[in-house]
Amino acid sequence: MKRILLLAVTALGSGCTIGPSGPPLGDLTLYWDFQRAKLDGTTVGYDTNPTPGGAARACPQSGVDTISIAYSDGTLVDPTAGAIPCIFGDAYSAGVQGATVPGLPSGVHDLVLTGYHGSVATFEAALQVTVVEGREVQYSVTLPGIPDDLDVYARFMNQTGTAEPWTTCAGAGVDTLTFHLVDGAGTSVATGQVSCVDPAGVSFRVAQSRGIDRDTYTIRLVGYQSAVATFDSATTAIVPACSPQTFAHYGSDIGTAAWDVNVYDVIGNGTLCQ
Repeated sequence: MKRILLLAVTALGSGCTIGPSGPPLGDLTLYWDFQRAKLDGTTVGYDTNPTPGGAARACPQSGVDTISIAYSDGTLVDPTAGAIPCIFGDAYSAGVQGATVPGLPSGVHDLVLTGYHGSVATFEAALQVTVVEGREVQYSVTLPGIPDDLDVYARFMNQTGTAEPWTTCAGAGVDTLTFHLVDGAGTSVATGQVSCVDPAGVSFRVAQSRGIDRDTYTIRLVGYQSAVATFDSATTAIVPACSPQTFAHYGSDIGTAAWDVNVYDVIGNGTLCQ
């Protein structure tokens, strides 16, 4: 397979030398794709075609802009290479999700690949590779999403969204809440129902294996009283009509950083989105 990126190699010393000048070297080629975890324990693969073609750009499904290749201590394999486009393409190579690192010392190396959306790490995988003297070795690696804590709180708004008359579940007459989280690729990541307990909402915690992978999400949050929908985050009371609300989840979003979701009185305005 073609090399798709030649990372710079710094020469050690200068002038003439006689005999071996360093350890035996080999080349390493890495290809990558991504994996999103869902709340039900299943996963979905993103950007699974390693040769999408075209110019250098971000990977469209995962939203990864750039990749870093580092040793396990965090030191970049080649500090001079800079950020590697998730899809690399130039005059010699059309759109490949991968990179070739030439001239690595032969032997076993522990590496970490990290995918970034802007400056935020969103996918990461550790792997062990064996570089062979005088040869090119190739590895494919799947980077799982990086989960983080997320709190979602319901704010019980009036039918026009101009006031918050109720600040408790009892005050709003809501006994249960349903939620539906969808990521930036349009994948349904988390759905469920919880009892309405103040503060009203739902929490996702990494420590409980219920963290939500970093990404931009939309939500549909509906409040029920005795199985009748009385509050809805998507209603014709807001513009554009029936649109889910959006939140950029790129860190630990709990407490004061939590996602406040307006749910509107659909009994008052008589409109409920489907």
